[in-house]
Amino acid sequence: MKDSVTGTYEKINDANTELVIMVTNQFLGDQHAPTIRAMDYAYTLAENLQKQVMILNDASFHFYPCPWLAQNIEPSYVEEYNNIGKLRYKDYEFPFLQIAEYMPDLDAINKTLQQIYRLRPGLVYNVGAPCLIADLCSMFTKTVSFPCSTDIPTSMCEYLLLGRMLEENDSEQIARLEPYQKIIETVVNYQLANNSLEYRRSEFGIGDDSFVIAVVGNRLETEISEEFIASMEQILNQQNVHFLLIGLINDSDRIKNRITKSEKLHFAGKLEEAGQAIKLCNVYCNPKRSGGGRSSFEALAHGVPVVTLKFGDVYHTCGKEFAVDAYENFSERIHRYVTEPAYYESAKEKALERAAVLSDLPGTQRKILEQIL
Repeated sequence: MKDSVTGTYEKINDANTELVIMVTNQFLGDQHAPTIRAMDYAYTLAENLQKQVMILNDASFHFYPCPWLAQNIEPSYVEEYNNIGKLRYKDYEFPFLQIAEYMPDLDAINKTLQQIYRLRPGLVYNVGAPCLIADLCSMFTKTVSFPCSTDIPTSMCEYLLLGRMLEENDSEQIARLEPYQKIIETVVNYQLANNSLEYRRSEFGIGDDSFVIAVVGNRLETEISEEFIASMEQILNQQNVHFLLIGLINDSDRIKNRITKSEKLHFAGKLEEAGQAIKLCNVYCNPKRSGGGRSSFEALAHGVPVVTLKFGDVYHTCGKEFAVDAYENFSERIHRYVTEPAYYESAKEKALERAAVLSDLPGTQRKILEQIL
């Protein structure tokens, strides 16, 4: 790709270290989690770290549908953002640019690179890897990439942010990095949204005195496996508890038919402001999956302990304190929560402590910049 870049770019020796270009590959508004993350990070850099921040959507996901792709999809793109030069978020107004052309457009990429180069930023900060523009900016300034997952980002940026600790199974990917690339271990930050809804247990057919286990997700139809159903059956047979399943499940009979005490299953369906329903529960129980980081954070922030396998975003969000080795251990952990009040209260306190770390966006970003600038 570098061979297609026109113009000469030399390393900037007098970069404006107060200027950060925040680059994302898709910008869809306040209902899109990666967009919200980019805006929260931009706001934190401006408000708490006093940086000048410009936001750029390089529109990497705005491409022609192609029959040769593994999935012939047309990602969402909001054309209205092409016509604005400033973007308001909370009490800040950020300079904003969105590339209008279908990607990859070499002329548009070169033009954008030249604009960034003339601004001489101290840092180009990509949120939502991969990002071609941010990669190319490594030719002349410091670059950092943060994916919307707990994976090592697929990126050619100089600094790669990893929202967890490195593990042995990362060694193969580490070996493929360029000599100039460095990994920074950090956390994935979350913020509780301002909510307007309030749910009651009675809306889901659950009594106020019941011990309730939440299972939450946007893809529960596939995430609730036969193994997880067997674990639910074991839990229900050994403890006097209820399950509240929050998320769209079209075939609820697949689950009910395998549960002896199916009257203790409560299907809430897809809920707006699902975190407000999670706070009604006593425990958040996580099936084996890659995602779920956001909802598990909401559980922690409301003092709801989590039970998860040592896998995926929920494990990396919550930490080993809330992890077990196998589904067979779920029932044992929940039994302790039900029968040992002191143990349960301790777990609630640890949940709140972990949530405080995860929600400390200023502290996280300050530590990151200290290692880069």
